[in-house]
Amino acid sequence: FGFTFILIAFGGGMLAILGDDRSISNSAWTAWTYVADPGTHADCPETLPIRMASFTITLGGMLVFALMIGIISDYLAEKVDDLKKGKSRIIDVDHTVILGWNDKSLSIIQQVSLANESEGGGTIVVLANDDKETLEERLA
Repeated sequence: FGFTFILIAFGGGMLAILGDDRSISNSAWTAWTYVADPGTHADCPETLPIRMASFTITLGGMLVFALMIGIISDYLAEKVDDLKKGKSRIIDVDHTVILGWNDKSLSIIQQVSLANESEGGGTIVVLANDDKETLEERLA
């Protein structure tokens, strides 16, 4: 957000110096509109210095919003990957926990599943060093 503030302050200052309206508050607001909406600079005054300043502010705004979208996208992708790997809290009651995984684990899971079948099913949680995806492949 620091870059956005600098962009608006510098752009507002440039627009105040170059434009007819010397009000810094109006120029800062105009700079913010250029940052937030790239189409607003289309109706700026027709002098070359103001158009160049407006274009520069708009380009900086597009970079800021592209950076924000990239950061949010990376964060969400990381969270989805964590969920796929089983790195989430388990909110359940009356579940069976199996600690570790070895060659006998599959038959234990089958026996627990058969025992829980009479009670309408159940949840089995396996705490192991392997990834969730690897364990799911072994269970399939």
